[in-house]
Amino acid sequence: MLSSARADPAARESYAKIPSQMHRTLKSLVELQQQDIRLLELRAALAAFSGRFAALDARVAAARGELEKAQAAQTQARKDRKKFELDVEQGKERLRKFKDQSSQVKTNEAYKALLHEIEMAEQEISRVEDRLLEEMVSAEEYDRQGKSATAALAETEGAVRAERETAERERTTLQQETAEHEAGRAAAVAQIPEDEMDHYTRIAARHGGVAVAQVRDLGNDQMCGMCGVRILPHVFEDIRRMEGDELFHCETCTRIFYYVEPPALKPAASPDIANASAAAVSPTNQP
Repeated sequence: MLSSARADPAARESYAKIPSQMHRTLKSLVELQQQDIRLLELRAALAAFSGRFAALDARVAAARGELEKAQAAQTQARKDRKKFELDVEQGKERLRKFKDQSSQVKTNEAYKALLHEIEMAEQEISRVEDRLLEEMVSAEEYDRQGKSATAALAETEGAVRAERETAERERTTLQQETAEHEAGRAAAVAQIPEDEMDHYTRIAARHGGVAVAQVRDLGNDQMCGMCGVRILPHVFEDIRRMEGDELFHCETCTRIFYYVEPPALKPAASPDIANASAAAVSPTNQP
């Protein structure tokens, strides 16, 4: 089984051109490597969607949490307001009773005691009314926070819905591309002998899914396109000739080598031809 690690993009680019003269098994291995590298990238991208969707859900949950917090504060404020309103009514009722008793007292001591109770009742009513006023002011702020949190939740849900739809479309596109590359991989595998396929799989498992390496030709030196180790000249010549079905491996990373001949350079124009061309377009030769 191939590693799920993301392959180096440079490695993917190195498989861009497969020479037609390459023997069948090696050509199929290179084609398989192209499919596997892209599949590694696609599967990594698809795996990232779970975190992406979780982040979207977290944004909605956070906005909903703020609304629930504001609603809880509103509910508590209403309860507190009712409690203080009840306390005020009970305090006033007690005060009326004390005042009604004032005409019934017989002694000065009793009258003084009753006046003290009336004073205390009035102070308590004043204190509770102050708290009631504070709760009424707080309730207005909680109402404002509730409306703000409701609007914020609606805005967040709309934005998240749009982002989720975009992400779903992206995921569908990636899933379709994954299916195409899986079909391409199956076609390449069908062209590879079983023993060579097992060999490829073992190498790929050790190197992040990359089992095939292009030989990098620097003129005087040739090296493995993946690990950079130098290739001996006679080995390079054998790789370059591509005779038979023998597969060549990097001595260091053990990846399977393949080689792509660089495109032939166009011959430079001779000095006489260049001078003639320059003279033909010279302003002095214009009619």
